[in-house]
Amino acid sequence: ISIASSIASSELTDSSDVDYFDDGMMDDDDEEDFVNPLILKDIELIKELHGDNCIEHKLHAGINEMDILLYIDMGFLDGHTASAWGVDSSIPIVLHFHFQSASEYLDGPEPKVEVYQSSISSKEKRKFGLGTQIQKIVETFISINWRSTSNYHLKQEYEKVSSTDESKATPTNTPPSSIPDESSNSHKLLLMGFSPSSVRQALVMCGEKIERAIHLLTTGELIDEEEEEGKGLEEEVVKEKEEKPVSFRRQDSQGARATVSLHHSIEVHV
Repeated sequence: ISIASSIASSELTDSSDVDYFDDGMMDDDDEEDFVNPLILKDIELIKELHGDNCIEHKLHAGINEMDILLYIDMGFLDGHTASAWGVDSSIPIVLHFHFQSASEYLDGPEPKVEVYQSSISSKEKRKFGLGTQIQKIVETFISINWRSTSNYHLKQEYEKVSSTDESKATPTNTPPSSIPDESSNSHKLLLMGFSPSSVRQALVMCGEKIERAIHLLTTGELIDEEEEEGKGLEEEVVKEKEEKPVSFRRQDSQGARATVSLHHSIEVHV
């Protein structure tokens, strides 16, 4: 970020370079004939998570290519930070991905990436230092991970999510006795994120004591019961000493004798 703030950030290009979306969007039915369905699923997922206005796409069916634009709102930046980064906070940052094969998607060549700011009115690409850094980071990420992913793996992930959602929606005839009580130790451990099998095993090994079970699940070490009892007795003795009032007597110059305790009670006897 400190490097980005020192880079010149107001390079503008001709508006003719940007006009990707002027010839209109294709109908959804036409897109399905040319575009890999996983691209459309990813686009819909992004819209569900971040809203319809955060992404835009355009299919070039004649050459089997596709442009996807992600819009990042920069309105959260204050004026000083935006100035230091060379960002115009009034317009979004655009992450422009150009896919050279809309039908192959992840099995095709890596997409080309471009980062800039562009207002709807001027349609100019505004280059800036921070955008150059973001572009290099995204390009490096894609270069490292693109070969290790594929349409097959992505399809499997979508199928897993779909099957999980269906299992949650399908009612099951679970006996009431098998449903953990909300006040039970097993329910508390499940809420912490531990798996049911590890919870059952830990509680059995720890004699249903939740503190020992948590220690076992988080550290992998089983607390010795005798050692735990010894520590408990030691803590009780220390606590008792801390809570026990301590008093002392003082003889003042006038013959008054005061008894002061650590509980802040003072008795004066003349």
